[in-house]
Amino acid sequence: MFELIDQIIEELQRNYSKFQTDPMNYVPYVAIPHARDRLLLPSERTAMKHIWERAVQFIALHESRVRVEMRRVQSEDFPVWYWLEASKSPPDQPDSTSPDFLYPD
Repeated sequence: MFELIDQIIEELQRNYSKFQTDPMNYVPYVAIPHARDRLLLPSERTAMKHIWERAVQFIALHESRVRVEMRRVQSEDFPVWYWLEASKSPPDQPDSTSPDFLYPD
């Protein structure tokens, strides 16, 4: 199951990267059934159904970098995954009253 979770996360990261570079042609989310269809061959889907459902549940409960919500995709409502890229915080700036700010080396 964890190998499948890793594959799902990689798929979400790839999709997010494509969206970042080309937002006119990509969306910032992936429909969960579409991800399943990309990651599992049709011949595997029945046998892997239980593992897929456990992976989806695990991500919903334990993966803080992924948000799940409902979206309309091509006239149908689907659960989707959004990859939440960690925000890059600016480097720490010294406080203007600190000695490091007033008397730099």
